[in-house]
Amino acid sequence: MAVALLLAYWYRFNSHLDRIPVPGGEVPKFSAYLEAVPVVVLTILAALAINRAYAQTRGRSFIDEAYGIIGGVFVGSVVLLALMSLYRSFSYSRLVVVYFALIVALVLIAYRMLMRYSLTQLRRRGLGTTRALVVGSGAGAEALINRLEMFPEYGYELIGLVDDHLSDGEDYHRLPVIGRSRDLAHLVRRHGVDAVFLALPQADHRQMLRLIDDCADTRAEVKIVPSLLEVMASGVVADDIDGIPLIGVRSSRLFGANLVVKRIFDLVVATVLLVPGLPLMAILAIAIKLDSPGPVIFRQERVGQHGHAFTAYKFRSMVRDAEADTGPVFTSRADPRITKIGRFLRRTGFDEVPQVWNVLKGEMSLVGPRPERPHFVAQFEQEIS
Repeated sequence: MAVALLLAYWYRFNSHLDRIPVPGGEVPKFSAYLEAVPVVVLTILAALAINRAYAQTRGRSFIDEAYGIIGGVFVGSVVLLALMSLYRSFSYSRLVVVYFALIVALVLIAYRMLMRYSLTQLRRRGLGTTRALVVGSGAGAEALINRLEMFPEYGYELIGLVDDHLSDGEDYHRLPVIGRSRDLAHLVRRHGVDAVFLALPQADHRQMLRLIDDCADTRAEVKIVPSLLEVMASGVVADDIDGIPLIGVRSSRLFGANLVVKRIFDLVVATVLLVPGLPLMAILAIAIKLDSPGPVIFRQERVGQHGHAFTAYKFRSMVRDAEADTGPVFTSRADPRITKIGRFLRRTGFDEVPQVWNVLKGEMSLVGPRPERPHFVAQFEQEIS
């Protein structure tokens, strides 16, 4: 932040790149801006903290993290402008604050991207991961296993599955079955497990409480995967009343003016991303075409809001007709059907760049639940009902 402020001063007054005339024609003293560094840093730090820019990033999407940074920098910059209007001893440049906000937002976002990439690479090698196991089977467990395999940046290393209806040693979506629920505490200690995901589709309250109690003395963190996947998709909020924990369903605020603002935001950001992204898309298209035979763009039916089906566009990351023999299946990180360039696309998220077109058409939003395929939606609905 301190460097960003000094760069903003240099760009405004010394770089000759800013064509806006300096009021009075005299460059203000550099020492005055140097003295303001502590105030600027503390103000932005406080604003970032209020906007949850320092919240735990595990399981949090990068776009949410970026929003926290942008919001914090914006709020902090407004506060700085207000402080400038109250400070009469020296007249600071408002343009410097604007340039500072742009620079510090870009630098912090780039820094967070680098940190996420570094942590992901470490976790791919098994460093800094949390050993975890899944209890139960079904759509919730299947979706969880798939997500944790595809996104190692969450930092969980799944070592096995505990289920009362599967045989020991059997593979459940590439995860070995290691025992029964009655032996959960023993299995947690034996395998050095730090986190337990309870994904029991038809568990009663007594069974769930017993499993939580079994883990109490092991000091393993317990996380409950809701059996109703609508609850999982819409999100929940936690609260308590005098120590009694409560979990409520988060209600949507997307109605009226909020819905209009979100749509305008999607259109503006998608357009801004599309224009400079065209050269990158052209390069990726050529790389995909040279890497393997087949179309560059992969089209797949997805289910959007209110159950409306639409065609989602992605850069093809698998061989042509990848599901001809298997039918609809979740993709694993080591899936042999993924092409060489496809692994790069999936690792960087560039395979989803064409979905900007879906955003412009109003079929998707930049921020929202992941649209799933009709086959899996039907599977979820069957388990829920």
